[in-house]
Amino acid sequence: MAMNSRFLLVLFALLAAVSSSFTIPSNARTITTRIHAGPAVLEPTIKEPETVEKEDLEDKTKDESKYKKGGWAVRLFNDPMNKREFVAMCLSKITGLSDGQAYQVMMQAHQNGVSVVGRYDQERAELYRDSLRDNGLSVDMIPVEDD
Repeated sequence: MAMNSRFLLVLFALLAAVSSSFTIPSNARTITTRIHAGPAVLEPTIKEPETVEKEDLEDKTKDESKYKKGGWAVRLFNDPMNKREFVAMCLSKITGLSDGQAYQVMMQAHQNGVSVVGRYDQERAELYRDSLRDNGLSVDMIPVEDD
């Protein structure tokens, strides 16, 4: 026990040198130390603003508008690992399809190898694709053009 108390006193002395607030209790069983450090200063990284030529901006909006009109198709691929009921349940719960619609989409993928779950805007298509993948289904999304 004497060795432990000596060790603690040496430790307290080292901590006292580092800390501006240091207390040694009267009984050596409980120890309270506070080490103060200055506030962390984070400096923002400032980047030079990018200049975009007007022609480039127009080209990008033309490309994006082409895909926004038709939307995105989420496709389901045949999967021999998951049971049909599970696939239909995932389609129903995640995409909001009725039980009958989900079963038809699942059966079309089972029989033909691939089926279209639906056509959605890009954000919703990405959400459905990621959620279905998280449940172990084989899905992707492709842009669809309106004819």
